[in-house]
Amino acid sequence: MLALKLAEAEWIRAHIGEPPIFLLDDVLSELDTAHREALCRSLPEGAQTLLTAAVLTSIPEALRRGASVTEVARPR
Repeated sequence: MLALKLAEAEWIRAHIGEPPIFLLDDVLSELDTAHREALCRSLPEGAQTLLTAAVLTSIPEALRRGASVTEVARPR
């Protein structure tokens, strides 16, 4: 499914001239380390990405370096 979304994003960029916004809700928890890094490398440069993750360290370092991270605490 992720490969299809990345291909769709490339089609949108080619036909509209702008990258789409990616909304990725906890997709990294379903992937191993190699696939997490591959996904992050595959995101088009310049595309805005909103990514949620249950564990901050599941986000590859290369992606975290250029990101604004907001931690949300659980209500008590």
